[in-house]
Amino acid sequence: MKLLNKILKFNRIFFPILLSGIFLFSCGEPVPTEIIPAATTDEEYDVEILSPNPNEYVYSTGYDSTGLVEPLPRFDSYILLSGVKNDFDGNIRRKGYGGAVFFDKNAPVYDPLGKLIGYKSRALGRVTFDGDTARIVPRLIRFLAGGIIRDTIGGVRHISIFDRRNAVHPFFPYDADVAFKLKVFGGGAFETVIHTPPEIDGKLKITGSRANHDLKVELLWNGTGRGKAEIIFGGILNSNGELFPLLKFTIADNGRIRIPNSALAKIPFDRFDKMTITLIRRIEKIVDNNTLNKNFIAAQSIHNIVFDVP
Repeated sequence: MKLLNKILKFNRIFFPILLSGIFLFSCGEPVPTEIIPAATTDEEYDVEILSPNPNEYVYSTGYDSTGLVEPLPRFDSYILLSGVKNDFDGNIRRKGYGGAVFFDKNAPVYDPLGKLIGYKSRALGRVTFDGDTARIVPRLIRFLAGGIIRDTIGGVRHISIFDRRNAVHPFFPYDADVAFKLKVFGGGAFETVIHTPPEIDGKLKITGSRANHDLKVELLWNGTGRGKAEIIFGGILNSNGELFPLLKFTIADNGRIRIPNSALAKIPFDRFDKMTITLIRRIEKIVDNNTLNKNFIAAQSIHNIVFDVP
């Protein structure tokens, strides 16, 4: 069964109907991402429904650290700087890293049933972030086969850890310039300066409960009043401990969003051990050049909040 095979645009009045149809899990195939404009009296946002069934699809992007919810890459290479803050019951852990993945679109990777799950990636040369050489490490692609999560080698990736690099930026250089350079094996180079955003810091306000049908989730953060922020509402599955994305909200970086009741009422909370909200502030650019073709380059501040729903 194919659901909504093209991007549809709805007024907010149709949002509950669309959610109901998707979260009933009546189909085995992933549904395309839908974009639903929504508005209230004091805030406007776009909502993307990311996934139809936690039991039938596994994202391999690790969006809590990459900020991306793309199962398949759209670009030839991804160069990312990420400052990540993980928040669990008030316990904060921070990390920062630079990463680069260079895809070979002529080397697809399929699961045992013949479904495309990604592309092989390769090492093109020496990658540096602010002069520090990134390590080349294996890159795994995760997928679901026969109800079991499996890994397959998908090539390599370049990674550089920023933790405790210097006294000024002990974990990640927020609101700063970072020099990226790729020196290609056999000759050639690509260089760019990546500017990172100010650190984002969020706080959840939860009232009511599911039992009383008055659950309300509000997210507050240190908005800049410029550009956009992304909020991904997801959960940690009971069945396998995987982090699974459900909804993505794109909103002006104004410091406040209320998750609509129509969305909360349709989420299958019983399938998740914990719920998560990932708050992202990103600066991105797309660069075309002879060395790397079409490249997605982004710097982002990510705040992951893990919480229970009453």
